[in-house]
Amino acid sequence: MSETDTTDRRIQPSFAEFPARSAAAAAPAVSREPQAAASTSRQSVFAADTIGAPDALSPALARLAELALHSGAETPVSIGLLGGAGSGKSSALAALIRRIEALAKAAAAGGPYVSQALVLHVRGHELAEEPEAVLAARLHQALERSAPAFAQATAVDAVHSTSDPQALTRAANERLDQARSRLDTERQALEDVSARRARLVDSVLYETAGSQVDAYARSRRSGIESALRAFGIAGNDPIRAYKDEVIGLAQGRGGSSRAGLALRSLWAYRGQTRLIVFAVLFLLLAWGFGYLEREHAWLDSIRGSGETARPLADWLQAHLNWLATLRSAALVIALLCVLANLWRAFRFVQPVFRGATLLHRDVAQRGQDLDSRLSHQTRRVDNLARDVDALAARAAEMEKRAGDHGGAQGAIELPPFHASASDRMAIESARAFFASVSNRLAHGGAGGAPQRVIVAIDGLEAAASSATELIAELLARPGFVAVMTADPAQSGPDRLSRIIQVPFTVAPPDHAALVDRLLGRAAAAASAATDTMDARNSSLDTPVSDGEAELLAALAPLAGPSPRGVKRFVNLYRVTRLDAPDDLAPLAFMLALNAGGSVDEIAAVDASLAGTDERAPFILQQSAGTRLAAALSAAEQAEGKKLTLGSMRRARDIARTWSFGSGEGDAF
Repeated sequence: MSETDTTDRRIQPSFAEFPARSAAAAAPAVSREPQAAASTSRQSVFAADTIGAPDALSPALARLAELALHSGAETPVSIGLLGGAGSGKSSALAALIRRIEALAKAAAAGGPYVSQALVLHVRGHELAEEPEAVLAARLHQALERSAPAFAQATAVDAVHSTSDPQALTRAANERLDQARSRLDTERQALEDVSARRARLVDSVLYETAGSQVDAYARSRRSGIESALRAFGIAGNDPIRAYKDEVIGLAQGRGGSSRAGLALRSLWAYRGQTRLIVFAVLFLLLAWGFGYLEREHAWLDSIRGSGETARPLADWLQAHLNWLATLRSAALVIALLCVLANLWRAFRFVQPVFRGATLLHRDVAQRGQDLDSRLSHQTRRVDNLARDVDALAARAAEMEKRAGDHGGAQGAIELPPFHASASDRMAIESARAFFASVSNRLAHGGAGGAPQRVIVAIDGLEAAASSATELIAELLARPGFVAVMTADPAQSGPDRLSRIIQVPFTVAPPDHAALVDRLLGRAAAAASAATDTMDARNSSLDTPVSDGEAELLAALAPLAGPSPRGVKRFVNLYRVTRLDAPDDLAPLAFMLALNAGGSVDEIAAVDASLAGTDERAPFILQQSAGTRLAAALSAAEQAEGKKLTLGSMRRARDIARTWSFGSGEGDAF
């Protein structure tokens, strides 16, 4: 039976699919006599710890070979074989490469797979330094062996795009224009921040509704409006007039200061001068009344004016005590005028002083952030200005070099992929070479050219973190499929999730089958399975039903919120749905939880899976949350019945296989 068979037997193999043992093999007799060889070839008496033993792939892992070559799979594709040291990642990768090569060979007779595929096998420690140059050199060598004309054409494209003086000049000028554009943008941002800092006082006072001074002004609106109207400066908007006074004091406009404002409030505003004049007049009256009370000569003058005036003088002399009363009254009125002046001045300056204090506090709080941003933006503009100067010098140098060459085309020299990583030209050549290969793959190469490039990297954790990102960026091009082995404990699940689209955790081997292989009993069966491969059909072409599509749409909120999480959820469901044909709804639920579930949601599901009865219904804990409850309801509705603990556990085990190991949203 073929391992690529799309029937349920491929997903749920029976024991009959494995080679039957003979009675002698089942109960070997213990004898000291040498046994006759079963074949002409000598069997191994010791199994070395080597890579690439001829194990038959599991149906799930073999499906990755179909994904790598399927003509309907959009590239780039990145596949990760994950596991710890000694878990069999390297052997699984070697077996997967053999399956890919055999499937491509069988696809020549027709089928949904590409038949011309170039497989490049690289070890991770080779990419520890100069990863781009090493990969480009190895790919160029492989293309020279399999498709010399294609290799030459792509290399020439890379040379023209990186080494031609005119192209370099254009690229340098483009980079200079981009840098100048960024510099202009950052300078504009610096000017904006500077303008905001310069008008911070106005902005806080007039435009920021939540400022302290604005809250104070509105809470004391009636008192402030009364004080301002008494001075004749309220206008149509007393709050605006009040803020004008505050900002005048805060910024010292017209020589304003607290002492100056206090003095001006005594005489410079409406009604204050009049009160001062009245106070002076009544003080003069009080002095006059006192003078008349002390000096009586004026009475003699009245008596001497005639007989008719004597009665008046006598009456006035009899009532001289009234002058003391009038003097006291005049003094009181003068004092009241002074007190009224002071009270009106206090009612005016006190809110202004308070507002100026609150304004300074608001400005100090917001000014710290603006000062920090201003300093950062200034440094950024300075750095970009230096970059622009350097790029301008480089562009001038490139123009001079292009002028010296006169635009003449010389002989084509292949890019030095093996050069040191410090040579930027070598790195640019490597990137240009990969871009050229990808472009020609997308548009269809000449006869004999590959249709897809499979880059297998064994031991991604051996490369540095920065090299890993460069490798992923280099292979993220149309026409490329990356198959990488990695240890999540060393590389980190978060970093792997950014560069791997399809994670697969290598499962522990079937120990009985492993013993048979070590004794040399299973190699022939595995080889026969590969030789009889059927490439006319693909399990990945099994259509997704309308019910499944509705279920995936209902579970997408759990797999989200990021589009990457939803895309990974749907892709992994299409690949793994054949692993659980009877548990599609539980599998979709677990894959969605794996893609976007939080730590608390994963823990709630794990806690809900406790129990010994496999047929018992799966019931979420009350603390699971509404999102999980809605997802479970959608899964049960699609299933048409309650989900059981057994089906949910089987689905969880499958989802764990297609995960990155640990971390939120990756495993549970």
